[in-house]
Order: sequence, then structure tokens, then C-alpha cells
Amino acid sequence: MINLFLFISKFYLFFFFLYFFGRAFIIMNSKILKINSSSKIQGLDIQIFYPVLGVFFLGNLLFFINFFIPVNSYFSYLLLFFLLFNLREPVDLQIFKNIYFNLLIFPILLVSSFDINFHYDAGLYHLNNQLWIRESNIILGFSNIYGPFGVSSIYEYISAFLWIDKSFILIHFLNLIFIGFLFTFLFCSLTKSQKSGLFTGSFCVVLFGVLDNVGFGGGRNGFISIQSIGKQDTAIAVMFLVTSILLIYSIINDSFKEEEKIFYSIFSLFIFQLKVSGISIVFIFFLYIFLYSKKLNKNIFYILKEINYLFFIFFLWLFKSILHTGCWIFPLESSCFSRLSWVDSKYIQNIENVTVNFSNSYYFGDSFQLWVNKYLELPLNSIVFRNFALSAFVIFALLVLFFEKNSEEINNKYLFAIIFLCLLFYIRFGPDVRYISGLMMYIIFSIGISYKPKKNVPKVLIYGLILTCITMVPNLASYKSLSFQAPLAVLLPEEPMKNLYNRLIPVSGDQCWVNINCSANLENYNINNTGYFKIVTIDN
Repeated sequence: MINLFLFISKFYLFFFFLYFFGRAFIIMNSKILKINSSSKIQGLDIQIFYPVLGVFFLGNLLFFINFFIPVNSYFSYLLLFFLLFNLREPVDLQIFKNIYFNLLIFPILLVSSFDINFHYDAGLYHLNNQLWIRESNIILGFSNIYGPFGVSSIYEYISAFLWIDKSFILIHFLNLIFIGFLFTFLFCSLTKSQKSGLFTGSFCVVLFGVLDNVGFGGGRNGFISIQSIGKQDTAIAVMFLVTSILLIYSIINDSFKEEEKIFYSIFSLFIFQLKVSGISIVFIFFLYIFLYSKKLNKNIFYILKEINYLFFIFFLWLFKSILHTGCWIFPLESSCFSRLSWVDSKYIQNIENVTVNFSNSYYFGDSFQLWVNKYLELPLNSIVFRNFALSAFVIFALLVLFFEKNSEEINNKYLFAIIFLCLLFYIRFGPDVRYISGLMMYIIFSIGISYKPKKNVPKVLIYGLILTCITMVPNLASYKSLSFQAPLAVLLPEEPMKNLYNRLIPVSGDQCWVNINCSANLENYNINNTGYFKIVTIDN
């Protein structure tokens, strides 16, 4: 029982660290951001966004200092002094009124910790990527050590910092922060928002989560799941969904506020930093900016100028990509600078081909019907999309029966345009179920946005549905593994190694786990340690 108490206490300590780190970010930048601790985003208290803002702030600080020093340096922990900015404004105990739901739901989500393990990709490249970030400042040609290092997410920097806990459980906690944030956002939209479209859309998403557990093959319809340690797809899905909801709701209601524009800009940048495929958020973000400029009768560049500091972070992130890979967007070979000494075009082209083929991407001009047939041959894809269609039908039927159209006219052309553009993007560059979960939930939200309840929905029904949905997020196996005695830690497996080019590769498979001398890359590369930066080149 003591172990369980310490474990839960560790999580809440982590939660409040991110909460107050996010609060410090708002307080110290309130004049620049034009946002303060009393701001509301679409009628929702900004306090519910603090934990993910804390992740954004921490990740960008770590990313910046890694240009100069390893994350494992003692200087990295000086970042904790940013928490002192919280002292500039007294902490009102009313914060618990805004986040109490967070505090209540996490013990349910923490059940997943009892049987959590590493994702395959953690051993493939995530953990070794984090190890390099901990042990070295930025490396020129980092992707030449192993191709997937070229798509480093801001998640890697944060996870590398969280190795202070040798159990690796803090990296799992990081995923739970985003899941808890999603449910808090939905809960507040259902219980505190006065906007009927936000209420009904959120209600549909919660129903979608409940239906995730029934259907073909036992269920799974595209709703979020608790991923194994090392993956950030759940975080991207949550941020894409919430940001898209806020953006589209502002657009269709012709509501444009400066503080909300800055807030949306931060979240859109964060999505891109989490994964390059998150760039699809630009379709809705730039539509919002365009309509914002029309509303104010201002030049679009005038609107963008007000968030130029975020563009600085954006271009610094792209500059990091050039240093790591020689490309603006890796592994898109056409975006690479072949004159840079660490760029090998043939090597990058091979990685691009493998990446596109792995994701079952569609090439425009090929037979779409043949591609669909091939895509649905994979059992997981077939199950998810059949269940998605079934869930969408059930939700729409319930809307017709128990809800009615809003009296205010909703401009659905924007909803359909955004969905269509995002679908085209993912079909071309990676329609993997993990990548499009956020879009699938956004489609479900869009089904309900133009409806409102015929009668007030009882609070007990709302609480019951949310509790049911949350309880079903951890796997049944997690509940069966629940223990009040066992200390919780995730142990690293030991992988046999052999020599290649005076370094190591796995004897079988391609997982190096945590070994800085190992790479599954079969190419010969050289690490030049002369000078301030390491430079890695492919040896032809």
C-alpha cells in the first residue's frame, strides 16, 4: 500500500510541476502573449490548459539549450527556477475549482501503469535518440547515425529530461497528462461552456469514446488509447483535436480575439513540433488567420507580425532539422541541401521510400480503388474504419432523435473543406491509424457542432458517460495487473550485440534500446569530434 501511495504521489508531483510551469510561462510572458491567468479561451478557464502549456514551455527550453549543452548537464536543471515566476501572482486556491476533475480522474488512468511496457519504436530509436540528447549538444548530420533520428520530436527532449527517474515511468506519465487534459477539456465543455455547439460536439466525442469498446473485432474506432512508453501519437491526436475544435468554433461563430489567436498559434506550433505530420493543422490555422484579417480589415502579414516570436521558434525548429539532417523536412529529399557535407542524397532517398511505403501512402494518379483495397487488407485498418463508420452512424442517429438543429446558421463549408484537405494530406503522406486518430475524433465532433439538445441533458448522464469512457481507456489487462504492493518500474531488455564498422548493431532485429555505441544503420558512418559540434557523415 505504501508503494502505491508513493507512486500516486509521484504522479501528482509531476502534474503540479507541469501545471505551475505552464502558469509561469503565462505569467512571465503576459505582456507579450496578451494572455493572463484570468483569460478565457472560448469561455473556458485558461487554468485547464496549464499542464500542456508547461510541456510546451519545458520542451522548447530544453530544445534551445541543447544547441549548446547536453540535456544531462546540471545547467539544464536550472530551468526549474522558472517556477519562481509563479510568485509574481499569488496562487489562489480557486485553482482547484478548475482542475479538480483532473485530480479525480488520474487514479483511473494510472491503472495503465501496472502492465505498461515499452513501444517497439522505443527500442528502435526513441530511447537512443534521447540518450544522444542527454549526452551531447546538437549533432550535425544526426540522422546519419540512424535515419529515424532525423524526425526528432520535441517529445524526445522532454523525455530525455525525465530520465531523472530510472524507472522510465515519468515518460508514461507524460502521455497520461495529455489524456487527462482531453477529458478535462471535454468535461468543461459539457458542464461549464455556454456554447451549444461546443457542448454537443464534445458530447459526441465522449459517446465516440464509449463506443470504442464495442463493435467489429471487439471494438476500436479511432478514439485515443494509452500507448506504450516511447510514443507521442496520443499527445498529437489530443492536441490536434482540441486545437481544431477551438479554431473551427471561432471561425464558424465569427469570433476573433487577439488572446485566442496567440493561444491557437502556440498550440499549432506545438503540434508541428510533436511530429512533422502534424503540419496538417496549418489548413485550419491559416483559414482562421485569413478570416481574422478580413474581420479586422487588416493585411494578413499584419496579423502574423503580432506572433513573430512564435515564427522565430518555428524557424529555429526548422534550422535544427537542417543541422540534424540537411533538410527542411526530413526525409523529403527535395527539401534537402545537397551541398552540406553531411547530406547524402541517396541515403535520404532510401529513407523517404521506406517511410512512404511503410505508411501505405497513396500516390495521386494511381488507382484509388486498388489502393483502398490494399489498405483495408490490413486487419487493423479494416476493423478501425468499419467501427468508425458504425460509431458515426449511431451518434448521428442519436442526434436526430434527441437533438435539434441550432437556430443559428452554421457555415458547414468550412468544416467540410478542412476535413477534405486533411484527408488528402494523410492519404498522401501516411494514413496510419495512429496518425489520423485526431482527425477522426474531429470528424465526430463536427457531426454534432450544428446541433443542440431538445431538453437539458441531466448532469448525472454527463458524469456517467465521461466516467464510463475514462474507465474504459486503460486495458482490461491493466485492471487485472493491479497490485498494492509491487513497486512500479519498466525494465529495459538486454539486446545481444555484434560489431560492425567498429561499432555495434543488434545480433537480430533492429532495436538498440539504450546503447550509444549501437545503430541499426547498415551504412558506414563517421563521427567527427573535432570542433564544438560533432559532424556525422556517410562513408561512401
